[in-house]
Amino acid sequence: MTRATISLSGELVLAWNFSLCSRQRNGTWQTQTQRISPCPLLWGTCLGLELLTVLTAKKWNLANTDSENLTLPLTLAAGYEDSRIFENMPNNILNYLRWEPVTQNNHQYSILVKDFKAISELSNFYKILATNHGRDNLEFVSLMEAYHYPIYASQWHPEKNVFKWSTGKAVNHDFHAIRVTQYMANFFVNEARKNNHHFDSPDEEAKEMIENDLRVFIPDHEFSEEYYFNDTQTRSSLLAV
Repeated sequence: MTRATISLSGELVLAWNFSLCSRQRNGTWQTQTQRISPCPLLWGTCLGLELLTVLTAKKWNLANTDSENLTLPLTLAAGYEDSRIFENMPNNILNYLRWEPVTQNNHQYSILVKDFKAISELSNFYKILATNHGRDNLEFVSLMEAYHYPIYASQWHPEKNVFKWSTGKAVNHDFHAIRVTQYMANFFVNEARKNNHHFDSPDEEAKEMIENDLRVFIPDHEFSEEYYFNDTQTRSSLLAV
């Protein structure tokens, strides 16, 4: 584990390569989490949720679902209100999530609710907060949080309502969808404030800032910016244009 990782208050896991991440984390993730006190915030989105279920159960448990390019309201699970994500959520945001298509799904695999409940390593560690059905009517876990750790995961993409602008994708950009994204972002940051992880000095923190890496605007109507990390060849070629 790097010094930068220990200093972080939270980590967002989006689209990790399964084989690479499993080699790096499988078997060590739990012990590393226990070594750091208090536990840093971890949020998995889409592939991040899928990865967390695989690592927690220590086996492949995902099923193919017809759930790509699909924007849906959430089906709230029993007891959802007794959770950290929902306990302070304003009623208007809750109603947007419950009744309006504001959660963008774009995944080929899911953890089915019936499989989640049958795997004790998952059902004892995570609480299901919301579910959804794909076009194939298979019910999958859409939102969950760990019972005793600040670990959260959404199968849908909270960020895409603001940042994904491809005309070929079913992403809701209306006012209510933006409010949902803002709530989730504020929740993430506020949870990160609850631990005491920090860099030893402003200079050490400055060296790890994303602004040190190359940021490029890509006019492809997908995401407006791309970052190139430790890629001196790409940096040189782009700057030469």
